[in-house]
Amino acid sequence: MPPTTDWAIYNVQSQNLRGFQLGDPVRRPKKMCLELYADDAHCEVNVEQNTTSNGSGTTQAELNRIIQTVRKVPSTDSNFAVTPS
Repeated sequence: MPPTTDWAIYNVQSQNLRGFQLGDPVRRPKKMCLELYADDAHCEVNVEQNTTSNGSGTTQAELNRIIQTVRKVPSTDSNFAVTPS
């Protein structure tokens, strides 16, 4: 979970999943989290970034791409895979 000072909670949704984004990349938090759910599965993606560097950090567009590309893999186990588009 992001530190409470960096919390911003957003509803997120893709074609296959829905859930929450914890953290606002504009605030440059050290940690953000994507909690994604399907009817029979759950996926948690933790994003950590170095806030002391001069780099741009993680953008909302990059988080959106993660959300849109996570897919459930058909199998007997509940596994997820991220596939590049």
